[in-house]
Amino acid sequence: AVDGLERAGLSAEALLVVTGGRGAWLGDRGFEDDGRPMLHEERLRTPLLLRGPGIEAGQRRLELVQVIDLLPTLLAWFDVRADDELLGINLLELLEHGGGGGHEEIVMRDADGGRGIRSQGLFLVRSGEGVDEVRLFNKPDDAWDLVDVSDQQLVDVERLSDRLDELTGSTD
Repeated sequence: AVDGLERAGLSAEALLVVTGGRGAWLGDRGFEDDGRPMLHEERLRTPLLLRGPGIEAGQRRLELVQVIDLLPTLLAWFDVRADDELLGINLLELLEHGGGGGHEEIVMRDADGGRGIRSQGLFLVRSGEGVDEVRLFNKPDDAWDLVDVSDQQLVDVERLSDRLDELTGSTD
């Protein structure tokens, strides 16, 4: 796609957005038991690449963003105003201003009913399918969710569990 835009002389004018349906699958690295799917942030977050005018190439950002941010971003790119307030954020502003921003927290859910909440510093995961298991990971230091620190950070587990329930409307 990039080569085609360059050959057509459009690379300086086009916004290229590449996104995937799932994040990095960890099973190929041996970190995961195939019989017990786990909600990993990197497995479920959608990879996102943006290229366009005013966007510095080669950036890897740690701001929390999600798929809901694509609509406000595209509307801003095409200079279209939304009639209603949108939940997402304009990623172009985030990239143009050199950092800061993003969501304070994001919520995820997997096909088995597992739920997670990610803040800048922590990622709490609750297993689905009737399994009462809560795991907590320090972010971004534990990039692959390998070290469960839930027993050492009980206050954070309670606080994030309550916030997850509040955001998802859960009454578990």
